[in-house]
Amino acid sequence: MILTGAEVPDGIALVNGATSRVIMPGLHNDMIESAGAGVCAADEVMCVHVSIPNCSTSENIYILQLKDFVGLQQCCLRYLNFVPGKRSEEKTSEEYQSAQVQTTLGLIYGTQEFTDQPRPFFAFRGIPYAQPPVGGLRWSTPQKTEQGSVFPENRYLDATRYQSPCPQYDYLSGRVVGEEDCLYLNVFTPILPTHSPVKLPVLVYLDGVMFVEGTAANLGPHHLLRHDIVLVTANYRLGALGFLSTREKTLAGNYGALDQVAILNWVQQYVRQFAGDPTRVTLAGHSSAASLVHLHTLSPLSIELFTGAVMMSGGGNCVWSVAESPEIATYTLAAQLSCPTTSTNTMLLCLRSKSASDIVKAQTKMLRYKYWPVWFRPVVDGGLRQPAFLPDHIDVLSVYPSLRPPRPVLVGGVPHEGILFALGTIVYSEGGKSAREVYNEAVRYTITSIWPNTTSSEAVADAVTSFYYTSKATESLDTLVEQMSETFTDLLFTSCIWDAAADLASTSTSPVYTSLVSPGVAALNRASEGIGIRSPVIHAGISHGHDLNLIFTHQHKMKLSTPDHRMSTYLTSTLASFVHTGSPQSVQTSSSVPVWSPIQPGQPVCYYKLSLKPPLGISSTPYRNNERNLWRQTLRYVDTATVMSYAFSVVTWVLVGLLVLVVVLVLVFVVMLRAARRDQYPGNSSLTFRSRMSRNPSATSSSFSDEVTRGMS
Repeated sequence: MILTGAEVPDGIALVNGATSRVIMPGLHNDMIESAGAGVCAADEVMCVHVSIPNCSTSENIYILQLKDFVGLQQCCLRYLNFVPGKRSEEKTSEEYQSAQVQTTLGLIYGTQEFTDQPRPFFAFRGIPYAQPPVGGLRWSTPQKTEQGSVFPENRYLDATRYQSPCPQYDYLSGRVVGEEDCLYLNVFTPILPTHSPVKLPVLVYLDGVMFVEGTAANLGPHHLLRHDIVLVTANYRLGALGFLSTREKTLAGNYGALDQVAILNWVQQYVRQFAGDPTRVTLAGHSSAASLVHLHTLSPLSIELFTGAVMMSGGGNCVWSVAESPEIATYTLAAQLSCPTTSTNTMLLCLRSKSASDIVKAQTKMLRYKYWPVWFRPVVDGGLRQPAFLPDHIDVLSVYPSLRPPRPVLVGGVPHEGILFALGTIVYSEGGKSAREVYNEAVRYTITSIWPNTTSSEAVADAVTSFYYTSKATESLDTLVEQMSETFTDLLFTSCIWDAAADLASTSTSPVYTSLVSPGVAALNRASEGIGIRSPVIHAGISHGHDLNLIFTHQHKMKLSTPDHRMSTYLTSTLASFVHTGSPQSVQTSSSVPVWSPIQPGQPVCYYKLSLKPPLGISSTPYRNNERNLWRQTLRYVDTATVMSYAFSVVTWVLVGLLVLVVVLVLVFVVMLRAARRDQYPGNSSLTFRSRMSRNPSATSSSFSDEVTRGMS
């Protein structure tokens, strides 16, 4: 590499201006190309003095030839740091080489890192995509960053580390983490435009669980960047800060979803400068982020911003996805924070005066078992803003396929999604930890609190508990957690994600693929032994989010076994193939591997088994078909029948009330009539009819005879 002073990053100047090709044992040329600076000659040790402005000291950077190690030291900035031989997940940001990319936003500095193969890629973390949503911008549409505002006085952006997550409650530490200034994204790319004119397909991946937690830092790139794709991850507003709504124009809601639209717009505008192809963008998400991906496929705001969708363990049609009465959550939060609710403007002014930490704490106090009920979530905002993110209910929007461009969709899940939520319910239960105490406290509540129809929630809870729970659930914690896990799996996921796939297939000409991942990282569940869980079903199950540990490297590093590494390669290859071609099955797949076909409209929703063990390929029957029918048919009948019964009861009681009212009115009328008749006769009302007759019979008789005489004449 020939290096001149002009090629050194801003803020570093070579005092002696020396230039030379770097030739060192153990340092590959592809690593040298992004080393940033360095001078030495073959078989010689050289020292280059570097002065760094705005640094308290100036230090010599020694580039030493050693047997298997290049030692680099520097002051303040980390442009030159790199230690060959270490695995990527063991490195800190200070041990990576620098990388830079010139964009229309300005010069951006990142790092060159390595996958677990190892393979080099470039990482740019903490790029702002919108103005900080603070002050008057809290609960407002995200505003674009002003040109040049993201770059400090040094005229470049340091994108070498993740920025703060959006505010959320961390149950492990028992405190609020994150800052409101959190609208940042990260770009990871195998190549830079200066290296090659090739443009790679883009994967935009969103993290999130029940709309209250999630951070892009959990989506490390070191597995996925084995493949030729550009990965974009990002933070977006969560919980009350992201989804507060009164169903009024003043507080329309969906602010976290609008952040995601801003992310997609940023990708369209700038990803080409990171070797990404804006005409090939796949939007993907897990859990509540998957439900948002589903909503993006129906939203007019996102219609031209992506070309494929991946929904992992979530859908916009799930009972926890779209809120019917979000104002209840808003007024409850306002009461928690002692804010008036007489008018929305007054309440909003008060809420904006509260700190983000206070809002998240108040929001957390409204929850039980970490997630229930799901207070803050997307809403139908048609008529509240123009254009709306979700103009109408999802079942209405789904019947207009002509309004949506064709885009392939990959929908999937894992076999035991509910383990995470069952264990969480036991851990965060308020009473004792015996099976009976947890059962009495939580089983019905976790059903009724999430069921959208409060009129039928108790009847539905009766049906669900009789279907899933046995008497042993109150006697054994292992039995309780197994049956609770099965309930959560179906309540939260089986009941909706496969229906979502069927609806997408029936209303689109694009292919819809389905999958089920098995096995997973089973060791994650063994921590449940600490609360007395010994169930092998729980310990061996792959739960909600476990598959993410095979696709992404987590900020809390975990070691994968050899089978897990193989499964990780399988899953990332599947995802990369879908991003490249719109089909999850690679064209390079062996002919012995079963063909992965999309589901057919009107046909049973089967799935492709993603596993290292046979049998592979498309399942012969839909996943948990009997349980799915319970939620799709039986419980809907219970729901409808209960509503009709309630309506009948209301009508009956109204009719009874009217009848009683009529009887009362008749009695009142009779009493009033008798009173009026009594008032016509003076004197003692106790006199008989005879006593009230005239006492002058002669006069009466005379009158009568006169009438007779006139009649005869």
